[in-house]
Amino acid sequence: MLKGLLVVFGCLLIGEVVKEALSLPVPAPVFGMIIFFAGLLLFKGADNDVSVVCQGLISHLTLMFLPSSVGIFFLASRFDDQWPAIIGACVLGTLLTQVVLAVLLKALLKPRSEVADV
Repeated sequence: MLKGLLVVFGCLLIGEVVKEALSLPVPAPVFGMIIFFAGLLLFKGADNDVSVVCQGLISHLTLMFLPSSVGIFFLASRFDDQWPAIIGACVLGTLLTQVVLAVLLKALLKPRSEVADV
């Protein structure tokens, strides 16, 4: 498991170095995820240690969003006049995501009649 942690956090560290070196307005964890993904492609998947660590992180993913939610709760007075825009953006983003997903699914999945004929 230690090996898996070192791989995941090593990719994050390399992402930090790349971000500082390139001075791009992209978060360092994005570079780390790209490096991690490239490693998965290069080594044709993850070994057991990396899989165990990633499953543990995924199972606790909601905890990573908790600080931002608490921050919004305590700063609610600053958003008093902006709630309609925030709610509108959430609703519009959700609807747009569903429409794009439906179009992609329709384009990528074959109809059942074509699958049955094969």
